[in-house]
Amino acid sequence: MQKRRMYKRCVLKYYVYMLPVSYFYGILIASEKVKNNSLEFWVIRSINVLNAL
Repeated sequence: MQKRRMYKRCVLKYYVYMLPVSYFYGILIASEKVKNNSLEFWVIRSINVLNAL
């Protein structure tokens, strides 16, 4: 019983520490994706404008 309680506590600690880290990395990856998408969008748009000219 004692071992199981210790295991539960370890899992809880792991989740408490991992949640903010994963959240932070999720935000980083999302912002990078947004940046890349907007960059691609602007490149495609500028190419289209140049072709129109």
